[in-house]
Order: sequence, then structure tokens, then C-alpha cells
Amino acid sequence: MTMLSEELRKRLADGKCADTPKESVTPDVSAFKERLLRAAQAFNERDANIPSDKSIGEVLDGIEVQTASGRFYLVEPDPHLLHPEIDAMSERHLSLRDWSPETEDKLPAQYRSLIGPEPERILYLDIETTGFAGNPLFLVGLMHLEAGNIRVSQLLARDYSEEEALLEGLAERFVRFDCMITFNGKTFDVPFIRDRYFANAVRCRFPHHHLDLLHPSRRRWGDKLPDCRLETLERWVCGQKARDGDIPGAEIPDTYHLFVQTGNAALLSPILEHNALDLVSMGDLLFRLLEEE
Repeated sequence: MTMLSEELRKRLADGKCADTPKESVTPDVSAFKERLLRAAQAFNERDANIPSDKSIGEVLDGIEVQTASGRFYLVEPDPHLLHPEIDAMSERHLSLRDWSPETEDKLPAQYRSLIGPEPERILYLDIETTGFAGNPLFLVGLMHLEAGNIRVSQLLARDYSEEEALLEGLAERFVRFDCMITFNGKTFDVPFIRDRYFANAVRCRFPHHHLDLLHPSRRRWGDKLPDCRLETLERWVCGQKARDGDIPGAEIPDTYHLFVQTGNAALLSPILEHNALDLVSMGDLLFRLLEEE
């Protein structure tokens, strides 16, 4: 079995790699290629036994979605494989219907947006990008309640050209929801998405309310924990085990670039798992915060 780093090195030498993103802020091609090689080596160390020729269909059970401008890939993982108490999480979200006006009066202002909409109109969002501002968005993870059960949806651009279709698919979904929940979304996710809509000339209306869980988490536990990263909170506040083999967030952009260059969809699996775990951890964290109020 050829190691992914060896295959990539040959493709680079032969000049067979795909272009960099058209709006990339990558400083130069040689630096970009060096980052790809490092990403390939990191992948080999984490997943040495995975073949380097896996297609999307072999790795990710999903469907192709057509929009006005093109196509993107939609993956809907089984949430029961992501969290041991996903059914209890669904029940807790359903219980939001039973909150009384007295309960609302006792809540801090940032949580009151949860009272108005039906639980089915609350949307969790987490994104993965190819870099900082000015680079394309390639994955949007969404989680919401449907027919009484938690549902996770992941909108994936299989190459840089599918970003516009992904954004169109996201815009169609946004109109179904009144309240959006993120972790650091006010600083990162939402401004990034707005920039990408502007860059692609796609119109979009975000859900009216936005609850960013990072800020109340910092107020509640910031002086008790080493940091307030989501992975730290899910372990020490939510009581979950440390993630086994999770891809570090800093490696995600170059790992996606590596997928585009090589076509090896096995590279995507840890990224989508990381994204989905972030979503269900946010769902858990919300109710830990509410219990503290």
C-alpha cells in the first residue's frame, strides 16, 4: 500500500496537483506544497492502515444535492454513534416547550431567545474552513430537532468550486429556523459565513436570534478550567471521555487541501467526525449552562 505522503510527493513532482483556491491567501505555492506534505505525513501517522484511494461514496454515506449554481454533498450521520445519551438530549430539547413565563423571567437575557421558537426551530451550527478570512468554506455542520429526534446534517464542498452551491443549500435551510446556537460563532462562524456569501454574491437571511455558548461558558467556568475550548468543556463540564484520535482543528484546512489534491476521501472522515462531535457537544453544553442558572 502506497503511503499518502509518497503518493503526494510524486504528484507534486509530476505537476499533477490541482490548483490552490482561487481566493486563497496562501502566500506562495512552495509553502502550500510543504503544508500539504506535512498534512499527508500527519495523516499517515494517525491512520497508517487506511488505503490512499478511497472515493467519497466508500467513506461517507451521503447524497449529492443540486442547487441553482451547482452541487454539493450532504452527509447525515447517525447521532446515536456520536453521543451515548442522544435520546436524552432530544428529550431535553423537547422540554423547552414546557417552560413557563415564570421560568423565562428567571433566565438571563441571552437564553430568552430559546423560549419563543418551537424546539424544532432551533439550529446548531459549526463550520470548517480552508483557512482564515478570505479562504473558502468547505463544511457546514447543522443540528436540529426533527420529529422529536436530534438530526445532524453536514453540507460538504467536494472541491473549491462547490462552495457557492453549499452556501445556497445553507441559505435554504436557514429560513426554517428562528434561533441559531454556536460556539464562538459571533466572532468566527457568522462573520466568516457573511464574507463567503458576499464573495459568492449569494443572498442569505440568518436566523433572527443567535446564542453563542462561548461567552456564558467563560463567565461560568472560566476561572475553574485551564481554558474554555469546547473539547475542554465537553470533558470537564459535560463529563464526556476525551476524544480518541480526534484531528486537531489546526490540521483541518491543510487536510482538506490534501483531499482536493489527491482525491482520497479517507482524509475527510476525521474532519466530519470532529465537526459532528462539536455539534452534539454544543447540545449537551447548552443544558449544562441552563442547569447552572
